[in-house]
Amino acid sequence: MLIPDEVHGEVYLHDIKPHLSAGKTLSFSHGFSITFGFIRPPKDVDVILISPKAPGKMVRGLFLDGKGAEGVFSVWQDYSGKAGKKALAFAKAIGLTRSGISGCTFGEETHINLFAEQAVLCGGLSELVNAGFETLVDEGYPPKLAYVEVVKQIKLLADLIHEGGVEYMWSEISNTAEYGGRTRGPRVIGRASRKEMKRILAEIRNGKFAREWVAEHKSGLKRLKGLRAKGVSARGELM
Repeated sequence: MLIPDEVHGEVYLHDIKPHLSAGKTLSFSHGFSITFGFIRPPKDVDVILISPKAPGKMVRGLFLDGKGAEGVFSVWQDYSGKAGKKALAFAKAIGLTRSGISGCTFGEETHINLFAEQAVLCGGLSELVNAGFETLVDEGYPPKLAYVEVVKQIKLLADLIHEGGVEYMWSEISNTAEYGGRTRGPRVIGRASRKEMKRILAEIRNGKFAREWVAEHKSGLKRLKGLRAKGVSARGELM
């Protein structure tokens, strides 16, 4: 199922379940709906997960270049006795075995993915960027220069971390940047932030976020649309 998480339940109920006969395979790229019970497959089918850790366009591009994205696979239900082999075959077919693929549970993939999105890659990073930009502008610094420093340089550092890890990144920047980052960074991500991260993870694990997100979808995305409008009008987005 390569469709948005929030519509899995209704699509499964109306378009997939009626045709899901014994011995067939139900495949997912994210464990959200199985983990949180929005889809409950019959006992006589295989249920597998093949999850590339890259956007679809990148997965395709790497495949065409003879490479592959990293990914994970999992088996929720093995009716045929061959579900694991099916998952690995799918993974190989899209190039994941060229780079490296790991086994995990549906829950592990789901929890880690959601946490990374919310606390680090999407939510955490965007809030950090906005806070940094607004701090500089509020103190009278030129918005354009602040934007270049706080936003544009993220890719440079992200590429270094992607290439060799956090310590490699430290080794490739100036001593001034390293000392300042190592001594001041923990003041930005301190005890309060780490405590909130654990709270976010708890809300993912106990299903609170999943129920909230599905309810938001059913409401017509009212809250999300308001947040999008607010984001578009933010000062940093006007640069």
